[in-house]
Amino acid sequence: MVLAALGAVLGLAVGLRWHLADSEKQDLRPWHVSVPRLLIEPREADGPVMVQIEYCVAPARAEDFRQAMREVRRMRERDGAFGWFLARDPADAERHVEAFMAESWLDYLRQLDRMTRDDHATEDHARSFHQGSAPPTITPLIGAHGLRNEMRASKLSSTKRLHEQSCSPCFLGFQCERSSASLHML
Repeated sequence: MVLAALGAVLGLAVGLRWHLADSEKQDLRPWHVSVPRLLIEPREADGPVMVQIEYCVAPARAEDFRQAMREVRRMRERDGAFGWFLARDPADAERHVEAFMAESWLDYLRQLDRMTRDDHATEDHARSFHQGSAPPTITPLIGAHGLRNEMRASKLSSTKRLHEQSCSPCFLGFQCERSSASLHML
């Protein structure tokens, strides 16, 4: 207990003496990003949302672009994105597609709201590799209506079916404790 208290006091003293240098360099002021214009306005709960951003990058600069995109990945994941990846088109050496997911349309809008000036600089650096007069194409895609519920129901019924086939009491038509417990764990 005494060691923990001494460690806390020592940590506080060190923290006051030496600041986190990296955080002082960052410009964390908000950067206002415009919401994509859409023909159909999604509901906030609609999702999941997959965002694809298409870049045109000269093959000679592709490795530098991939390095810059590592920082973009950190930024996106910090702001709540998941399933991030960067793909290249094997039929077109200049075409690269960044993709990431958000749980819902509202989560995607929140990711845009979290953008700071430092994030904008990170994104600008990656976009500086893009060729052409038009900016990279950004396409938000929203999962099919009700797909999450359908996937959950499908998973539930297949889990129940597998259990019933392997459990003697269930196979004979009796409900066992394991089947109801295993279905609640999904």
